[in-house]
Amino acid sequence: MDKIIDLAISIDELEGWRYVQCSGNFIVNSIPLARKKFDELQSGDNGRVALDLTRVTDFDAAAMCMVLNFNRELLRKNGNLVLIGPGQRVREAFARIGFDSAVRIFDSADLFVASLIRPRSGER
Repeated sequence: MDKIIDLAISIDELEGWRYVQCSGNFIVNSIPLARKKFDELQSGDNGRVALDLTRVTDFDAAAMCMVLNFNRELLRKNGNLVLIGPGQRVREAFARIGFDSAVRIFDSADLFVASLIRPRSGER
């Protein structure tokens, strides 16, 4: 598959969150596809978005700007963004600009799902 257009984005519901899984190269040439999907997310009622980057193979500055802007728009609408599984380079880039302190980052989807499970009344 051509690196320029190799990005797939799926959107599901998960425990009251919009679960967005990205696969492939999230780079400048794939921004139009990503923007279309992110615009769909912003137009919905649910402002809680989990962005799974576990299967992203390349992530450039344009993608980072898009995620930063998407987070800003969600916050403006009282929404919430969490990131799942960003690679080490992506995580380090977010840390350099302080974004890792602005959003919660999970190493895996399993850890994110585990964070959603709360004990029922009277359980520990």
